[in-house]
Amino acid sequence: MKKISVAVDGGFKGLKLEESLELVKRCGFDAVDIGLEFCTLDGPIYGGSQDEMESYFYGIKKKCEDLELIIGQTHGRCETYYPNDDARKEWVHKICEKDFNATALLGAPSCVVHFINSTKWGQAPAHYMRY
Repeated sequence: MKKISVAVDGGFKGLKLEESLELVKRCGFDAVDIGLEFCTLDGPIYGGSQDEMESYFYGIKKKCEDLELIIGQTHGRCETYYPNDDARKEWVHKICEKDFNATALLGAPSCVVHFINSTKWGQAPAHYMRY
């Protein structure tokens, strides 16, 4: 059976994430992709203890279960490529670790992380796009 999903990035304008999930369900969606870019290293979710992080994301997972919404995936950082910027590379490493932890706590099968934001950097050389 096919499922219809919508992306929710920390909540729609003026709504908390939990309220946004309720709206998603009322609109007839089967699944959500939870955006994590609203979480910052110094914010209350990623900046707190592991117990606080677990409590928050387990709460979101339970809300989705109660609403019978599948968490299809999470969406981490949209730009992780910063040439010649060691401080930014360290930040990317730390925040991606938190994104992956959040993904695991939510029980999502994957976390999308973009290598490059082409609107910021322009056309990336082909050798950067290979793995």
